[in-house]
Amino acid sequence: MANHYSLKLRHPTLDLSLIAQRIPLVVTRIWRFGDSRFTPDGVPLPGRYKDSYCIFKFPEKIESIKEAIYFVHNILLGDPGLMKDLMSPSFEKSIYCTLDGDGEVLAVPELKTLWSLDIKLEID
Repeated sequence: MANHYSLKLRHPTLDLSLIAQRIPLVVTRIWRFGDSRFTPDGVPLPGRYKDSYCIFKFPEKIESIKEAIYFVHNILLGDPGLMKDLMSPSFEKSIYCTLDGDGEVLAVPELKTLWSLDIKLEID
């Protein structure tokens, strides 16, 4: 089985749909603060979302955490305005990895890139 990677964004209140339009990745799930909750299949859940959230799927060609990190890095370098917006302390950014295949090793340069962009790494 292959590993899977995605980019997650969270913000306390901002509608992330405008930010999502500026990121050249496919949105797989998005909601706004205060929206009614529902499952990925559209089944209603009790309550309302307590923050805004967006998850993006990386292209199939991304085959490692390292590639995912540099893919996001290049997106942000290519759009300084987007980088400035996402560097706001109100945003929580993470690269989420589901390791179904082999484990991976990150070297110091990749860890520095995550740190410099204030991106968390989530591994499942």
